[in-house]
Amino acid sequence: MSRRGFLNGLLAGGVIGAAMALFVRPQMKPGPKKGLIAKTRRMSSKAGKVVSEVRDSVRDIKKILD
Repeated sequence: MSRRGFLNGLLAGGVIGAAMALFVRPQMKPGPKKGLIAKTRRMSSKAGKVVSEVRDSVRDIKKILD
């Protein structure tokens, strides 16, 4: 098989696969989606608190060492 034929087949397979994924994919219901968004916000808030605590600890350590 020529290289051009292989690349054409690869491209066609990618297009067909993408189209099939759009039609076959499960639809996400609003309930789980809202829950996922809420959980993401909670995790983001917790991560922000941890970063703030680490920053404060590093500042304290830096003051002690200076």
